[in-house]
Amino acid sequence: MASLEETVGVAHPEFSASYVSSEGVTISLHAEEGILPEGTELSVTEVTDALGDTIKEKMDSETEGTTVHSVLAYDINLLYNGKKLSNSWSESGYVDVTFTGAPIQEMTEASDKVEIVAVDDTSATKLSADNAAEAEASELKLETVGEQNVEGTVVEEVGFKAEHFTIYAIAGSGSTSAVPLEEMLVGKNSSKTIYSDNYSYDYWYTWESSDTSILRVGANTRYNWYYNATTITTYNKTGIVTLRLKNSRGQVLDEAIISVGTGYVTAQFYHLKDPTKTPDSNNTSEWSSNLGTGLANETGAVWTDNKNIFNAGNRVEEWPSGYGTKTADGKLELTRNTTTWNEIYTKFKDQAAKNAGVTINSKDDVEAIYLVPYKISRNNGTHPDHHVDCIIEMKVKTVVTVSYRLKDASTDNVYRAPEDNKIVATGSIAPRPTGSYPARKQVNGVWYEFDGWYTNPELTGDPVDFNTYVVNENTTFYAKYVGEHKVSYDWTGLPTGVTLYDEQGNVVTPALPRDITGLKAGQSYDIDTTMPGTVVYTHDGFGNKNAKYTLGAWNDPNNGVMGESNVLVTGIWTSEVVNVPEYRIVYSWTGTVPDGVTLPNDNHSYKNNETYVVDTTYGKGYTVNSYDQYHNVNGVYTFSGWDTQPGRIQKNLEIKGIWSFEKTSVAQHNVSYQWSGLPKNATLYDEAGFTVEPELPTSINGLVKGQPYQINRSQEGIVVYTHDEYGNRNAKYTFGTWTDPNNGVMGESDVLVTGIWTSEVVDVPEYSIVYSWTGTVPGGVSGRK
Repeated sequence: MASLEETVGVAHPEFSASYVSSEGVTISLHAEEGILPEGTELSVTEVTDALGDTIKEKMDSETEGTTVHSVLAYDINLLYNGKKLSNSWSESGYVDVTFTGAPIQEMTEASDKVEIVAVDDTSATKLSADNAAEAEASELKLETVGEQNVEGTVVEEVGFKAEHFTIYAIAGSGSTSAVPLEEMLVGKNSSKTIYSDNYSYDYWYTWESSDTSILRVGANTRYNWYYNATTITTYNKTGIVTLRLKNSRGQVLDEAIISVGTGYVTAQFYHLKDPTKTPDSNNTSEWSSNLGTGLANETGAVWTDNKNIFNAGNRVEEWPSGYGTKTADGKLELTRNTTTWNEIYTKFKDQAAKNAGVTINSKDDVEAIYLVPYKISRNNGTHPDHHVDCIIEMKVKTVVTVSYRLKDASTDNVYRAPEDNKIVATGSIAPRPTGSYPARKQVNGVWYEFDGWYTNPELTGDPVDFNTYVVNENTTFYAKYVGEHKVSYDWTGLPTGVTLYDEQGNVVTPALPRDITGLKAGQSYDIDTTMPGTVVYTHDGFGNKNAKYTLGAWNDPNNGVMGESNVLVTGIWTSEVVNVPEYRIVYSWTGTVPDGVTLPNDNHSYKNNETYVVDTTYGKGYTVNSYDQYHNVNGVYTFSGWDTQPGRIQKNLEIKGIWSFEKTSVAQHNVSYQWSGLPKNATLYDEAGFTVEPELPTSINGLVKGQPYQINRSQEGIVVYTHDEYGNRNAKYTFGTWTDPNNGVMGESDVLVTGIWTSEVVDVPEYSIVYSWTGTVPGGVSGRK
């Protein structure tokens, strides 16, 4: 439950919350600022089905002249942080609670009064929605918190101001102009309106009389908004009639026996509330709540003031069920330890003890409680109308004194403290002593065992059984102690805190033989012969026997004859070390083993059954590459994996594996030459004028990645010429240096080495021819150029 302290420092704003029930009732709560902490939540649980009829029964039993015809009930609570909020908030104010909706309007229209009650009970169990169905009307406590006279008018809202929260019920009630259908007495030549509260009103329902010559029925009518009703009329004829309500299919919905002109009548039953009340009174404050309905015989009775029959002693034909047993003289003996029995015992025991001149210390001092019919009353305005009012008769037991004394083999009688004396009812079971009487006691070094209680100081006969022994006179019980010794066993040599095993490996827990008890001095006994020679083992962590323990012979200091004190027989477990075999693991492999791998080495010494693992450095499919001189992969070594799985070792192990080798090819590449710059289809000449044809160097073939090679540079710097038609050099071509993109080291593809011929124009000299002559040159001729 959330306490006030949890809300300290929390804001308390205005609060509003509502809940709509399954039948359409809206429950609204409102509180002004400063009353409820922020975060408060409304919680509602509907309990009409579980508690409605019980509340109706309770209210009907406490009111006269009206009948509660409808009840709506709800368990309303405030929650804070998921817990019920304590009622300390009410110190700051109240919470307005209202109920609205069609069910409220219908209830007020059919009622004279609407009452709101807080519902609690007087039992030890706090009433809640969880246990509401188990509540009894006699235990309910109803507190009216709101009341409104509606006189059959439609009211839209009813409510009250709450200072705490619990189960609240809204009850609608009206005048009892009709009586419910139940077993009853009806006079001849009379009429009465009867209604059934089993089913809601239905136009098609019909009423039926089993004998229309005695009693006839009218049409089915609506009573008090909800019920099916009819008017019965009796004739001048005596008899028993069954009155039934049927549906349109002829199914019986409700029925009761009607006694016409006879003396039997159904009645409610009550008893005096306490010894101070007056049985002649008809005031409801003098009597208990209604115990239930029974049957009374009023034949030939004389009514005093048309109200009471006082000679009611033998007029109960049937008592309300569930309370007890009818006696031959017409009383009701109540069942012991029921709620009614306990309530009457509490209220009437002192007066009963005073009347009997005894003391009642417990319920055991009361033999029986009876309800005795004192009077029958009528015109009570209830249903049924007649009441059987009963007085209380409590039968008390007379008493005797019971005392207790101690006596043992070495002491005189010892009187215990006075409080051990008991006064009990004559004919009751003897009470057990309450003093501190030990089960064993030591006198002069000798242990004495309690043997029982006896009824004579000589301690003869059989001991008393306090479950069955009945005392009918003053009685003294004597305690008898008998000196006795025992033989017990003990051993040494077994390890503690460890598990022990037998030869087959089953877990065992050696147990000492049972004590030999009840032995007197000089009495012979036989010691155990089954345990000596027993062998047990301890195991190491791998289930191996690592030590053996053997129990030797028992050592009995008294040699089988009891002396003046207890005997301890001892034994010794002798231990032996059990050697546990140890094993080693070696690894080996065969095949083509690559360089650089190392054989695993396991230096551990394993005990038998110890778990081992297999080296995982070289697993199945583990590979190692081989390389040529240029670091090209030219083969692969593959490991087969080890031939042994992990497990528990039970012998020396050689774990084996195999290496295999597979050669792989290495890609080969070529170095080729290419040049440019020489004229096509031209004749070339060397320096000497001889015809030449320059040729590319031979390709270098079959090289692998990373392999170096040497470029043929013999042609670098070579010069060739071209001639004109007169044999003159007219162009010069000079070859440069080779360009190697890989710089003399083979890559992952062929290499093309390139070079360029550089050309130069060679000037060819030109000459002129001149003629000249001398002598006497004749005319008419000219010189030539």
